[in-house]
Amino acid sequence: GMHGTVEWLPGSPLGNTGYDSWSDTLLADLPNVYVYAANNPSESVVAKRRGYGTLVSYNVPPYGRSGLYAALTEARAVLTEYREAQGADVADVRLALREQIMQAIEKAGLTSDIPFPGDAEDVQSTSPELFDRYADDVYGYLSILEQRLFSSGLHTLGQKPTEGVRVSYL
Repeated sequence: GMHGTVEWLPGSPLGNTGYDSWSDTLLADLPNVYVYAANNPSESVVAKRRGYGTLVSYNVPPYGRSGLYAALTEARAVLTEYREAQGADVADVRLALREQIMQAIEKAGLTSDIPFPGDAEDVQSTSPELFDRYADDVYGYLSILEQRLFSSGLHTLGQKPTEGVRVSYL
């Protein structure tokens, strides 16, 4: 967690000093070093004021896009083929891709995230409109997954970030 015990004990929030403050009683003469994320100055100031903390700041990890991988990429590829089908036989091509799409969705583990609204055992007899809507929903869900942000790595105190990590902060 980010918070320590000292700054939230009774006494300090009320501006009490001396032995009215449990923080003072708990710490006595012990040094209080707080390692706080550099992006959280307001809470680190509370630790400094209430717990007489010496603050050591660190960088938060840069964020990156999650992207898609393995079975998720395969699912999007077959959905893209379905969505981009053109020509006189577009209905036949899309019908032929339905089973492949359902297998890719199952392989990617998406059936519980986006359940098929019809009979998943008989996708061939599902109306084109219903299947198109489902394919669009799954494609949209994959786009959301691909664009999700995540923390990529940890900052090590005392070490400069590599050039690649520095660039990812931008």
